[in-house]
Amino acid sequence: MGAALRDIQGVATTPGCGGSSGQIYGGSLAPLSYAQPLTLVRGEGVWLYDDHGNRYLDGYNNVPVLGHAHPAVAQAIGRQQALLNVNTRYLHPNVVELAERLIATMPPGLDTCIFVNSGTEAVDLAWRMATEFTGYTGAIITDWSYHGISAAVSDFSSNDWPAGFSPGHVATFAPS
Repeated sequence: MGAALRDIQGVATTPGCGGSSGQIYGGSLAPLSYAQPLTLVRGEGVWLYDDHGNRYLDGYNNVPVLGHAHPAVAQAIGRQQALLNVNTRYLHPNVVELAERLIATMPPGLDTCIFVNSGTEAVDLAWRMATEFTGYTGAIITDWSYHGISAAVSDFSSNDWPAGFSPGHVATFAPS
């Protein structure tokens, strides 16, 4: 695969990846893409590898504890997927066991688990809980951060805002 090119909208594209980030992800996520996009082909632990064999320390994605492609996690996912894959609205012994194991690590009073299927759902749920608990409706976010695509949390992703727009309940600051 070669260097990044520009499509007619000026969004970066990498030959061999089937189009530009703007075409694939849509315009609202294009600002999260890089001018010279990485074509990542695998991850291992804290490392990501591109299509040229270059290695990158992943300090950005959501894998700080176990890393990418952790064998025990991959095997557990495979075992459950081969058995049953449904939403947690239905009980299954593995869901109950996981909840019990998590609760056992928590201090008294933290005795409930709510499982979600994505970061967007996690942020959405955390936002609903925070506003209910505090009674406040404002948020502070870092500039150019991404928090999800649901109606409740898309305002927390400043890169999605049209020029000159800022939701009244969200304040941004640039990380130092």
